[in-house]
Amino acid sequence: MSQAIILSLSRDDVVAQPIADAMIEHRLDIWWEQVEPSEPSSFEGILERVDRARAVVLIWSGSACDPAATLYQDLAAHAVAQLKAIHVIVEDGCKPPLNGAGTIYRLSGWRTRPGSIRRFFGGALYLRDVVTAAQYKIAGRDPPPPNAPRNMLLRQMAFIAPAMFAVIALIPTLIGLWVDLGLSAGPSQEEEALWARAGNSCPALRTLIQRFPDGYYADQAPTLMRTMPDGSRRPVKFDGVQGNM
Repeated sequence: MSQAIILSLSRDDVVAQPIADAMIEHRLDIWWEQVEPSEPSSFEGILERVDRARAVVLIWSGSACDPAATLYQDLAAHAVAQLKAIHVIVEDGCKPPLNGAGTIYRLSGWRTRPGSIRRFFGGALYLRDVVTAAQYKIAGRDPPPPNAPRNMLLRQMAFIAPAMFAVIALIPTLIGLWVDLGLSAGPSQEEEALWARAGNSCPALRTLIQRFPDGYYADQAPTLMRTMPDGSRRPVKFDGVQGNM
């Protein structure tokens, strides 16, 4: 007797296969029943296997939700009545008849087959949620709510946050490099320092003009207000060549 059964329409084997693989990978004893709507004679046999199982994973696709899929939906209703059902919706827009149903796990789109990038960020957690639900049912316990969306977000933040902090930490360095290379609209740190001293220091003013002839202060450097020994201030002309003031 298998502890868990996967019920799906035969046409939904592509989306059900990853779920079966995940359950087998976690060493669950499963039976995968691919229901043929055109074979009502198989109903009783499937019903007996559902009765013997402890957990029944119901794969809800657009075809399974169709009102015409009465055989499949009757089997699902039987599993729900026995409190064994685990509902997995694999197609957006699917609205299965879930009267009395328990927790619903949404694995539409890429969630059953996460690519390498999504798997890196925890995409396989959606499959893991279904495996955990089956483990709980087999143990006679109510399955937990889906954790994959929250856990995947936490994993993404754990990866992205350090990268963001690294970029922020580089900003002062990049700004300094930008200024030092003369790519900014303002003066470099060295030119700014020389300019601050140039008003009271002929050597500083001389160095400023010689090193930054086309710098940020090029138009202002030759004429400055100099503080005299008596505290007064007057314009001082400096030619930048002879060093005369």
